Amino acid sequence: MGQFSWYTCDTVKPVYDNKEKTVYLLNPFGENIKETCYDGYGHFGSYDVYELVAQWNRENMSYEELLQFYEKPKLENYSGLYFFEEDKLKAEGKTDAEIEAIQIVKQKERYDRAMAEYEKDLDILKDYCNRMPNEDIIKKYGSRHFEREIGINIACYNKDNFRLVYPIKIASKDIPYETATPSMSDPNQGWTVTDKEITENKEKYKQLLGEFRKFLWGYFYSSKMQHNIKFCVSYNKLKLDMTVSNK
Repeated sequence: MGQFSWYTCDTVKPVYDNKEKTVYLLNPFGENIKETCYDGYGHFGSYDVYELVAQWNRENMSYEELLQFYEKPKLENYSGLYFFEEDKLKAEGKTDAEIEAIQIVKQKERYDRAMAEYEKDLDILKDYCNRMPNEDIIKKYGSRHFEREIGINIACYNKDNFRLVYPIKIASKDIPYETATPSMSDPNQGWTVTDKEITENKEKYKQLLGEFRKFLWGYFYSSKMQHNIKFCVSYNKLKLDMTVSNK
């Protein structure tokens, strides 16, 4: 991953990469985490935001619920030969039919590798949700950063982060977690933008909040999600159709 960032949930302003500016990663289970110069790679204080979001939701969402955030690979999304490889084969005198046959084989190879990785990720997720100790997961799969990878899978996109029991929330002030809405990811990846772009993204954020409110009502009335009623009630008390601050 390259650099990435979010908008603050209280003022809806971008958290810029490598700029001196204090923000807080809101913590549902303890003190909020202060960061004075965000590095663009998900680090707040001494913590990795994606590791934390995995930990927060591990205790509150089942394997079946988290599984919906993992996208299964599709064969059509994988290419065969690269252009330079195809050009090389043509220069070697291969016919179009021969090149097409090689294309199919290469495409299947890339798809098979992606499927193997996907299946491994699901096995890791299942063991993680079943409370296997982290050191045992590392020993079993050889992946030291598996917790961060789980966090990326479940919270990288707005549509996913907004559906978590404990989503990522970053604020300009040290405010309680339960009083804040989820943070929208920054489409400009934490790089400096114009005032016009900030205004446009505030409008997108308001739309996201409206969609989130509708989702929460369905979430609240789902018998499968009754263990999350307290969370849903606290969110539905918020003014999610608020006028976003322009300060």
